[in-house]
Amino acid sequence: MNTRTRNYLLSFTALLILAAIAVCALVAMGGSDAGWAVTMDGDTVDGFAGAGFAFGGLVIGAVATVFALAVVGAVLAGVSLVLIGVFAFVLLAILLALAPVILPVVLLVALIAFIARKKRA
Repeated sequence: MNTRTRNYLLSFTALLILAAIAVCALVAMGGSDAGWAVTMDGDTVDGFAGAGFAFGGLVIGAVATVFALAVVGAVLAGVSLVLIGVFAFVLLAILLALAPVILPVVLLVALIAFIARKKRA
């Protein structure tokens, strides 16, 4: 594992720990008294169990977001490669279309460069 990946994982873990502390602090300070509860199968779950389920939902959402961003990055990288290929093809097609016009000029420049070169002893 390289340094960048390790740093990303450490940052993600630190954010998860901070979120867990924030959820526990919210529950401890009476946040569940405000009517915050998780409903599962028609039953309300509140207190630390509800906070645990809520935190689990936050973790699942964060992981899903990370994977979605990874997929979007891969798609954008693939599209950029396709666009580079299209650009190269169009450039080559233009170069081949202009070859009859450019070839005499290139031959003339090459002939002048051949004549004007310094002779080595």
